[in-house]
This record gives sequence, structure tokens and C-alpha cells, in this order.
Amino acid sequence: MNKNSARRTVSFHYTGRWSRRLKPLGFILALLMLLGLAACSGNINQSDPISEESAAASTVVQQPTDIPASATAVPPTATATEVPAIEIQATQAEDVGGTWVRSGENSLTFRETGKLMWEFNGVKNQEDYYFEGDQLIIDSNGCAVPENGSIVLESCIAIYKVFIKKVGEEAVSIRLVVVEDDDFERPGMLQGGGWLRAEE
Repeated sequence: MNKNSARRTVSFHYTGRWSRRLKPLGFILALLMLLGLAACSGNINQSDPISEESAAASTVVQQPTDIPASATAVPPTATATEVPAIEIQATQAEDVGGTWVRSGENSLTFRETGKLMWEFNGVKNQEDYYFEGDQLIIDSNGCAVPENGSIVLESCIAIYKVFIKKVGEEAVSIRLVVVEDDDFERPGMLQGGGWLRAEE
């Protein structure tokens, strides 16, 4: 046998010895890999209890918080409401007593003594008045009555109804409605609304 043949023999023997030693090591490595794969698959199938608790907590509907017994509910703030105006009919001197003005210098004054004084466009007059039921009676000695194409002054009785506008307990204006009046000027001067309570 030559030297080259001997070297090949030794080399072959050496390699075969290490192959026999590495076989158990390869088996152990393969076994460890299988165990690792099995552990990973078990973790995938197994649910995380913390995650399940978090998911359950997120689906819980929050209930309204009860107000403690010691807490006092705050009432809603009251808003100011406008007092509605009402209109009533006068039936006595006390209902219309005082001075009422309309359109500048025009005025009506009902005195407690039964005197009605009115001024219209600078013309002043004074007459007696009283109430019969819900009617205002004006007893005048100077009614201007048309007669035969002229104007004569004579006594006459005029009848009106007086309506009072009130806001709460305060009378703010009056309105006169003619029922009967022979004077050809007075109805135009007295009738209608807009007679406001004069400031005292």
C-alpha cells in the first residue's frame, strides 16, 4: 500500500467516527424543534384570559349613576312672563276716576264729584256724569244739536259704554263706545280708544 492510499483510509475512518457522534445530537435537535412547534401551536389555540376580560369589560353597558340621597336637585330658573292685558267694562265712577289723555292736549277727567271735564283741540267743556249699570250717562246742558240748518245748544242725555284695559291691577287705558248722543261733535271727540292714563 502506498502513502496516498493509507492517507485516504485514515481520512475515511476519521470521518465515519464523527458521523456516528453527530447522529444523537441531530436527533436531539430535531426533538427540540418538534417540542417548540407544539408549544407555539398550543399558545395560539389558548385564549389569553386578560384579553377576554378586557373584551368583556368593553361590552358592558355603563349604567346611569344614581344621585346620592343627600344631593338636592336644582330647580329650573324661572323666566319672567309678561302679564296679559285684559279689558273690563266700567260700572262705577271709581273705575274711571282720574285723567286720561289722547293725541297731545286732548284730555278727559272724571272727578269723584260727578263732573266730567274734557278738552278737545283747545275747546274745554264740563258736564255731569254718572253710571247706570254698565252705561256711562252724560247729562249735558250744552249739546250742540243741528236744527233747521243751524246749531242750537240744548240739554241732552248722552249714553256711552266705557271699557278699561288693565295690566294686572293697573288700569292703563280706556275706550269709549257711543250708544246714544245727539251732540254732533262729542261722539267724534270722545269715542274710540287710545285714552291713556295720565302721569300724576
